[in-house]
Amino acid sequence: MWGLLIKDIQIALKNKRIFLVWFGVTLIFLFANNDPVFGISYSLFLMVIMLVGTISYDDFDNGMGFLMTLPITRKTYVMEKYVLVFLGTLVTGAITLVISMAYLLLHPEVMGMGDLVLTFVMLYAVMGIMASIYLPFQLKYGAEKGRLVLIVAAAIIFLGVFLVRKIKVAAEQAANIGAMLNALSPVSLMVLMIGVMVVALLLSIKISIGIVEKEEY
Repeated sequence: MWGLLIKDIQIALKNKRIFLVWFGVTLIFLFANNDPVFGISYSLFLMVIMLVGTISYDDFDNGMGFLMTLPITRKTYVMEKYVLVFLGTLVTGAITLVISMAYLLLHPEVMGMGDLVLTFVMLYAVMGIMASIYLPFQLKYGAEKGRLVLIVAAAIIFLGVFLVRKIKVAAEQAANIGAMLNALSPVSLMVLMIGVMVVALLLSIKISIGIVEKEEY
């Protein structure tokens, strides 16, 4: 697996312009708009697209056929992609988080440090759910259809958040269910989202392994 990780990291590092764009957009929204949350979400979303995109490099010019001749199993190949995506986004997200925390030291009125860390964990959980949906489709259908699925998945997640808010408002108006919903603290919501991410990740890994094992390279 280490050999595959080194290969994919080297591929990712070739896209230096993407890293420069990521860093520039993060700073613009941080200092111009006082919005550290957008920088974190942007970095996580961008890294998911870029790191999952390494699958396209593997498919190029019958690359998968060559990789499968190496002393690795198909399960190892799949697991490496998940490790790459989740660790890679964690690293870039953590860098953005540190930059944002440094900014908040100078502008504590924007938001609290605790709120920022809590937001980061929840955004990472959302990213994990999206990656869990994106990876199997990328392995099955390739880059173009995989990106379409990612866009649809993001739209569904944001639509779900919007609907939950609407349902919460309706419940508050109709009965005392709103009190129960309000009792759900940010920490409880974070734990719930992490739980959903873990379940989605386990299902995604199982599906992805099944897809790769059935493919003929």
